[in-house]
This record gives sequence, structure tokens and C-alpha cells, in this order.
Amino acid sequence: PPITEETVLRFAHDHLARARDYLKEAVDEVFEFLRPHGWTKAGQLKTNTEMEVGERAIVGYTVETTWMGGGFRVNNYRRQHLIALENVFNGLAGNGTICKSYQSLLETAIEAAKDGTGETELFEFRACRNQNLHLRFKRLDLLERFNAIAGGKTLRPAESEEDRLRRE
Repeated sequence: PPITEETVLRFAHDHLARARDYLKEAVDEVFEFLRPHGWTKAGQLKTNTEMEVGERAIVGYTVETTWMGGGFRVNNYRRQHLIALENVFNGLAGNGTICKSYQSLLETAIEAAKDGTGETELFEFRACRNQNLHLRFKRLDLLERFNAIAGGKTLRPAESEEDRLRRE
């Protein structure tokens, strides 16, 4: 269509109306990245659960040692996942999408940390030689909103009356 004030306003209005859908899709993508799948090594770790993302999460095959062995770098296949992770949590914090470059602040911090440990405004991390990245979410309020949007506890099977009585 021709560029007129009316078409630009309609375009903006349509995208604002879909903002919640865009956020939901971004949260779902990051949720799939963070939660382990049962058939993977990360799916068998005790800190991870498939139903929700906890305060601490271990993400497999995310970091590599540098060729000189003096630090870590993010695996090229995971770079976009870290950007999406940072964008979602910045969006939930009301900061918009901060990552304006090809590299997230988390990736920058990982590469700057010679011993593999460090933190950003939203995350604490520890990079391991087995290619796992241990993340701790500093803002639990954002993590709670993230899990609520992604489905989190609603993905759990309904508790039977017998199980509830046994638990009590």
C-alpha cells in the first residue's frame, strides 16, 4: 500500500494489538531453550525440570573453552538463544529489548570472565569445561512472570485426589 499517515497508523495499531502474542511467542521459545528434555544429559540433572524454569538452570552445550584454554566463549549455535533470553527478561522487566548488537551482555560477560564465573544485571553464571552453562536468575519476580506466561506449572499433570491426600 502507499505510505500515508493512515496506513502507517494502521500498521502501528496492528502491531501494538499483537504485542502480547509476540511476547508469548518469545517466552515460549526461550522456555523451550531453558527447560531440559528427558532424552538429553541436561534433562537428567536434578536442578532442571521440564515443567518450569527454576531459580537455577543448567543449559547444556552452550559454552566452549577458548583455543588457548584461558577462558570461555559461547557456542555459535547458542548465541541467538542467549540474545533471546536476554531480550525476554529485559522485556519482562519493562526495559524493552536492550540487545542491539550481535552479542548479548551475557555473552560479553562470559567471554570477559577468565575463570568462567560472573554476572550481569539479570543473571549470575558459571561456565564449565563440559560445555554446560549454570545460570542463576537474579530477578525471581521476572522468573515467576516468565513461568506464568510459558505455562509453567500448568504443564504439570493434574494431581489426583489420592496423591493430594498422601502429600497432606
